[in-house]
Amino acid sequence: MNPLIDEISFDLESEFLETRKNALFRLVSMENISEPLRIQLLKKLVKHEKDPLLLEFAKEKLDKLSAIMESGMIKVKKHDDELDANDVSLDSVFNGNNKSLKMEMIGFLHSGEKKTSKFKILEYLSKQNDPDIMCGLIDLIKEIGNSNDAFTIKDYLISENTAIRRSAIDCIISLKNHECLKYVYSLILDTDDEIYNKIKQIIEKTPLNEVIEIIKPFIESNIDFELKCAIKILRLFDMRRVYKYLQKAESNFLKSQKEKKFKDQ
Repeated sequence: MNPLIDEISFDLESEFLETRKNALFRLVSMENISEPLRIQLLKKLVKHEKDPLLLEFAKEKLDKLSAIMESGMIKVKKHDDELDANDVSLDSVFNGNNKSLKMEMIGFLHSGEKKTSKFKILEYLSKQNDPDIMCGLIDLIKEIGNSNDAFTIKDYLISENTAIRRSAIDCIISLKNHECLKYVYSLILDTDDEIYNKIKQIIEKTPLNEVIEIIKPFIESNIDFELKCAIKILRLFDMRRVYKYLQKAESNFLKSQKEKKFKDQ
């Protein structure tokens, strides 16, 4: 053991409750300590601890770490036989099935107690199917991502889950990717009132010339869905200011309908 671990081990046996509390906090929050050693020290505390609250907390941490270890998901780095305190422990959590552990780890990532790359977060996101976990990871990308990451997040705008769509909207807006804003704007046709109102507010707060630039591909499209988006968005503004654009979109929509009708005959 190194001197710091020796100190923690010694303090866990202190007669003073506050000293044991501080030692336990350091034990569970330290990153440069292997999980087997962490478990060993937690077992030592659980065996002798008399304070019910501290004992309960220690048992909870011990149970979680033991479950991860028993699942075989914690890996050892080949070069020094030490556990990676960041990405390896994160891998063990996000590749597992324990939701509470994932939510706790997301909290650590938000607070900065744990760190990893946005590439890892996007990797974890692609493997999740729980909406709460997915929203938490999308929110992390909103904090540490850049505009290019919006191209990945835009795929979640078509999720069947409203909360995921809402998180994806906030993320893309925060990442300031102009090219992806048209996908956000397309949710003006969303059937969920909360999503619709959110998009409506975003559009109405944007200068008209920027809105026109964003939805220009929709106005000139021959796809019904995109033309419907353009028409609904333009109708949010003063008709006198958008007349020529609305006329163009409505004309293209009618043309599209006629062509579709002709093909169906």
